Amino acid sequence: MKKSNKELEQRLNEAEKFRRDGKYQKSIKIILKLLKEDPDNYFLLNNLAITYQLNNQFFLAENFFKKTISKNVKFVDAYINLSKLKIVEEKNSEALKILEDCYRNCEQKSKLKILFELAHTNRSMGNFEKSKHYIYEILKIDEYEPFAHKLLSSIQNYKINDPHIKQLEEIIKLKKNNHLNIDNYYFALGKAYEETNKFNLSAKHYLKGNQIRKKNSKFLLSEFKNLTESIYSSFGPIDFKKFNISNNSDKKIIFICGMPRSGTTLTEQIISAHKDVYATGENNYLSKSVFKNYCKNIILDTYELHNDLNLGKNYVAKEYFNNLDSKKNYYKIFTDKTYQNFLWIGFIKIFFPKSVVINCNRNPKDVCLSIFKNTFKDIGMNWAYDQKDIATYYNIYSEIINFWERKIPNFIINLNYDLLISNPEKEIKNLIKNCGLHWDDNCLSHHKNKNVIKTTSSVQARKKIYTSSKNSYLNYEKYFSEMFDALNL
Repeated sequence: MKKSNKELEQRLNEAEKFRRDGKYQKSIKIILKLLKEDPDNYFLLNNLAITYQLNNQFFLAENFFKKTISKNVKFVDAYINLSKLKIVEEKNSEALKILEDCYRNCEQKSKLKILFELAHTNRSMGNFEKSKHYIYEILKIDEYEPFAHKLLSSIQNYKINDPHIKQLEEIIKLKKNNHLNIDNYYFALGKAYEETNKFNLSAKHYLKGNQIRKKNSKFLLSEFKNLTESIYSSFGPIDFKKFNISNNSDKKIIFICGMPRSGTTLTEQIISAHKDVYATGENNYLSKSVFKNYCKNIILDTYELHNDLNLGKNYVAKEYFNNLDSKKNYYKIFTDKTYQNFLWIGFIKIFFPKSVVINCNRNPKDVCLSIFKNTFKDIGMNWAYDQKDIATYYNIYSEIINFWERKIPNFIINLNYDLLISNPEKEIKNLIKNCGLHWDDNCLSHHKNKNVIKTTSSVQARKKIYTSSKNSYLNYEKYFSEMFDALNL
């Protein structure tokens, strides 16, 4: 007998909790039991496939995504999930074909969702003209769609009298559209005016866009401050020389951290262009493990951490390496460019003894300006829409990097973005050497790297190294003085 909707929801919530906690087999067991009672439930099949994928069982995940589609050929989410699985497996052409087939066959009400997926996926792969094509298709359906206009602006190289600028200006003047996300128009126009050297208008629109975003944000910077204070308390007394905890792995992780917009994506593109290195992007594996094992209410649990250190336990590395899927087993060196890893450098030193930590730094004013000019999907970036919050976050980041450098001297490799773009060949060769890698000429052609880039920097990282972004804050110094003056320089 099938379960009632309430019972089904309760069991699915239980499975979802296990999945969030990384207990995938327990989650799978629950869903398989539910499927015995309701084998044609495409929603359950899709959930099972997602869980298999998270558990690195890609063959089973693909089979169940396909089975989901066979049960409901109009269930768009299954096509999208299968496409993302193909990207993980580095089968980009298959991923695009799945989405294209879905678009041709889906109902009209699902067209926008698939078009956005096609636009974003092509953009992340560097197929910018194809991405534009799908954006224009979106705008044929809804000429006011704010996310489409923002996405188009991220690809467009604006010149004076660009028709898209006029279109955006008219949309804002009309104020007759029904969309809530109008901040996207302001960010798009901010970029357009910047590229046409109208910095007063650019600043005006960036300020407006951020004002709207800030109003809708519930981020508390105090929580971040409390977390960093607990890190100082936990690691302050630790003598790192006393710990040499093995992780029983022959894999080496190159952790690339730093502030957002400081060159972390470019750095990963350069290093992962090396034939022996696999890029995992912003995987968040380390943060998830630290929060799971050593944080309570967003505060580091000093007792739990010290107890496990004294017992030589290494849950963090075990969970991290379990998250590296089996497909990548022939690689021994991986990059991880989760920018927040600057918080966890002490964990890296203890639990990943073979690792390398690269801290990307850049002119602080250029970093903060670049953050203020962009939008971010991650709710953890909600501090990025207020000038004082950005400066405060930067100051805290700078303090914690200084803390780690005092506690673990000569462990962090500092890579200066401005030096990198001014003298790329010299700096790239030094970088590869400092990572303990033999030289590979591919690292000088990072813009040809075919990695999928899902971050805000996906367009810039596809270009050859350029210097036009250096000291860009000078164009905005009088407009964003609140932010610049708050930096502890």
